[in-house]
Amino acid sequence: MEKPLESVLALRLGGIGEVLSITPALKALRRTFPRVRVTLLAERPACEVAAGLVDEVIAANALYRANGLRSLLRPRFYTESVRLVEGLLRRKFDLFLDFHHLPGWRHVLKPVAIGILSRAPRRIGYDGGPMGFFLTEKAHDPPDRHMMERTRTVMARLGVEVTDSRPIFAVSDADRAWAASLGLDGPLVAVSPGASNAVKMWDVERFAEVARRLSAEARIVVTGSADERALCARVPGVNLAGAMNLGRFAALLERCRLLVSNDSGPVHIAYAVGTPVVGIFLPRAYREWGTYADAAKFRALYRDGPGAQRGKTLKEITVEEVVAAAREFLESHETAPRP
Repeated sequence: MEKPLESVLALRLGGIGEVLSITPALKALRRTFPRVRVTLLAERPACEVAAGLVDEVIAANALYRANGLRSLLRPRFYTESVRLVEGLLRRKFDLFLDFHHLPGWRHVLKPVAIGILSRAPRRIGYDGGPMGFFLTEKAHDPPDRHMMERTRTVMARLGVEVTDSRPIFAVSDADRAWAASLGLDGPLVAVSPGASNAVKMWDVERFAEVARRLSAEARIVVTGSADERALCARVPGVNLAGAMNLGRFAALLERCRLLVSNDSGPVHIAYAVGTPVVGIFLPRAYREWGTYADAAKFRALYRDGPGAQRGKTLKEITVEEVVAAAREFLESHETAPRP
């Protein structure tokens, strides 16, 4: 008789968008196996978006951002690695779910190490990469679908149906109260000019011009991380960079009629909470992350061509194009302000 499923370790490294991409799968897992204990291993702050969908989060940053000799010389790498190993060895998992799309060997070592430490007899992940030798079951990874849709095949190996692939971000009443306390009246438009990778960044002066043109129709709030505060100060508006955790940021976005942003975590949080997005993407990222099904809430702009994946064609996306897309959303009844 097969042992009933009692504990699952799900692994999804990367940023906010990556973890949001598996939230529909986590919800479906919880619905199908309500008594199973689900643990998520992810990086901070991205792991915060899964609150309420899992029983436990194991956060790891130093180990998974290690890249080269310099990382190995940092004491934090070793202290966090030891803490992570000890934490995993105190647990025993029945199932290891790996949600990574891994094309090369250099990306595989860390997920394999975690899978070994999980001691799970059943290990499910995507086919098409070198991780296959370690998995007990492989799911088809359809490259022509949005990342949110691609989780369906992994869950199908468990007999779990992901009926709704929209990302999930639960906003608390306390965070909504904080956003209301800011006293930002009138229609709001959020602008996020930063990104985790400079290659993905549209010129900040163009964001500034978009903000100036939209300021007659809405109040502009500029958002980003604490490290992006100086960058955000170059865009006219209320600079809230570094002033919020993810929950408060999501609550602020709920109150906005629109977000204009580079391809980064904010576009996925905005879509999750129902706020329309005008996002600026690289071509490959557009195919993987910019093809959300609801065109009434999401518009991704990109340009293909020589050097596109190095950001060389971003300058071909004009201020006029971004403003026109933004005004379509602002004029739509879909973007009526929330109470």
